[in-house]
Parts: sequence; C-alpha cells; structure tokens
Amino acid sequence: MHIHLPKPIHGWREFCNEVGIIVIGVLLALGAEQVVERLSWRAEVREASEDLHVELQDSLFTSTERVRLKDCIDRQLDQVDAIVDRPPTERWNFVTAQPLRIWSSAAWDSAIASGAVAHMKGEQRADFTSIYAAVRTLRALNGEEFKIRAELSTVGRGGPFSETMRDRLHADVAQLKAYNRLIALAASQLHDSIAEAGISMRPEDVKILNGQKCLPVGPGTHAP
Repeated sequence: MHIHLPKPIHGWREFCNEVGIIVIGVLLALGAEQVVERLSWRAEVREASEDLHVELQDSLFTSTERVRLKDCIDRQLDQVDAIVDRPPTERWNFVTAQPLRIWSSAAWDSAIASGAVAHMKGEQRADFTSIYAAVRTLRALNGEEFKIRAELSTVGRGGPFSETMRDRLHADVAQLKAYNRLIALAASQLHDSIAEAGISMRPEDVKILNGQKCLPVGPGTHAP
C-alpha cells in the first residue's frame, strides 16, 4: 500500500501560485454570492413595487374622489347649516357625502420592514416616501373629519335645539368646511404625485367616480 504524501512547495513562485489560486477561488465565491444576493433583492424590490402600485391605485381613486366631492360637500354643509336654525321636529336620515376611506399604507410598511425600500433606487425611494407621507396625513385628516361629522349627525334627531346646541352644530359645520378644503387640497397634490409616478386609475374605479351624484341633504332626501 503506497501513501502519497503532499509534495513540499519549492520556491516562492510556486508558493505564490498556490496562494493566488486560493485567493481567486475565494473571490469568485464571494462574487457569486453577491450576484445571487443582488438578484434576490432585485426580485424583492420588483415584488414590493408591484404591491405599492396596486395600493396606490386605491389612493389615486380616493384622492380623485375627494377632489370631485369638494363642491358637493360644501353645498351639503350649507344646507345642514340652514337646517340647524330651522330643524324639523321629527327624526330624519342624516347622510352627507364625506366618505371615510382607509388611505392604506400597508404595502409601504411591509416594504420597509422587508428591507426592499432600502434597496430601491434613490429617486424611486424618495418618490414613494413623499407619496406615503401624504397618504398618512390624509388618513389622519379624514379620521378627524369623520369624528366631527359623527357629532354633527345629532341634527338628524330633530329639533328644536337649545341655543348652546345650535352654536355647537354651527361650529361643527364650520370645522367640516375647513377640513373639506384642506383634504381636497392635499388630495389634489397626492393625485398629481401618484400620476407622476406613472400610476393610472383602474377602469372600474373611473366608472364608479363617473356614476357618483351629489344629492341635496335634508328631511326626506338621501345623499350618496
């Protein structure tokens, strides 16, 4: 039985060749690992971008809706303001056009948590960051608006109202008008930012918006 012992390295040239082969092998392995990691993150960013695209289509619909509803909501609030001074004695169905929407940022939060946002190109990351800052602002404004609207809904119980109650309801109307203007302005800016990012509205959403109508508010009427 013959045992083959490793041959000793003779000279610096042979030693350097051996070391060079090892170094090149390590570098190739590291390079391959980086390529795989880069491809993996590229796929992660692409998937996250697709999810953000879908979510922002919802925000595009909602922002367009609020811009279109601004004048309708103002007219309805004027009608409610007049009803506060001359309320019907019977209970009536109080419904106005202010919608409570989700203004979702779930896909963006998920993209941040997964690390996909950190691997986006700088311009794309900046665009999404700005858009979702506006989404969060609108979500907060819409929530505050809905709280005031819920208090104003007491007008649907019928009157007469005390002077204190009338003052409070008039104040609610004034606040809702201010929120309506602010939300419409922010929604218009959000709409433009989403459109500039190359995201367009779904055909079914366009159809829904085109079918919306503004109806008067008051006893015996129904708003959308």
